[in-house]
Amino acid sequence: EEASRFEAGLAAIDREWDTWCHEESAEWSEEASRFETALHGEVEELEKEVDAARVGEAEAVGAGERRASELRARVEGSVAALGERRELCKQLGIECEEAEEEEVEGRGELEAAEASLASAEGERARALEALRRRGAELRQRQEAELAGARRG
Repeated sequence: EEASRFEAGLAAIDREWDTWCHEESAEWSEEASRFETALHGEVEELEKEVDAARVGEAEAVGAGERRASELRARVEGSVAALGERRELCKQLGIECEEAEEEEVEGRGELEAAEASLASAEGERARALEALRRRGAELRQRQEAELAGARRG
């Protein structure tokens, strides 16, 4: 009988243990389910944040690429304008050198013309002086002839 009481006690402990395990298991299962739900919610939130960050990054990359493209275009335009300015400066330099050469030639021609003019004016002055002297000589001769004719 004692063995059967022992067996009955063991069976009672076994049932109690099964009940407790079942209750604990149900609590742990509910807790695990709540934890899993919370984790799923957090994962979904994190995925949304990651997606938003990716979208933001893609937009930032796109904006950066557009800005870089704009800057490249501006640099290319500036380089082209600089090339045009350099070419214009080179052309103006050539034109200035040509104008300086023409100025030197013009000065030479002017000096030659002034010298020629001075020479011509000198010749003219000498010719006028010679004419004046010749006229004075002729007047003196006429006056002498008139004076001789009056006396004689």
